[in-house]
Amino acid sequence: MTTDTQDVEALVARTKVEAEDLVYWLRTNGTAINFKAADFIERQHTALRTLARERDEATEFAAQMTTRWKKAVAIGNKVGDRNAALEAERDAALAQLSAGVGRRVRHKVRGTTYDVLGEGEAQVSIGVNNSRRLVEGDTMTVYRCVETGKLWLRFPDEFDDGRFEVLTPSPEGRDGKEVRS
Repeated sequence: MTTDTQDVEALVARTKVEAEDLVYWLRTNGTAINFKAADFIERQHTALRTLARERDEATEFAAQMTTRWKKAVAIGNKVGDRNAALEAERDAALAQLSAGVGRRVRHKVRGTTYDVLGEGEAQVSIGVNNSRRLVEGDTMTVYRCVETGKLWLRFPDEFDDGRFEVLTPSPEGRDGKEVRS
């Protein structure tokens, strides 16, 4: 209970006691002032009942607002979780775009066309016997041969060292031919 509520309740209790004492005194003395005092006391009781009712309404309103606030926080958390998921999807899509995912390339020596699928992480249990060792956690560019569908992996620096040229659709987009960029 708050201090304001306690103060109001103490005032109501004290005023009731004082009013009852005054009514008793007026009734026992039988003076003409009895009616005016009783009317005054009744007005005071009415004011106190109104104050108590308003306090109860304010308490109920505060409880309703607290409930609404909790619901709003819960909804906000759900929206925040959804926004975080959407941001993660956006970041993943941007990372793929920056890595050249979705590009079509042609090997300059062989003339073979490939679609870049993305980058992956190598999982290795035995090393490769060549000039460059593949180790656990290495990033690899993944690409697929358009003609055969076979998947290939290459270190990103090897993939981007000039041995592949990027192809784009023709500006007209009707003949299906590709032009070199």
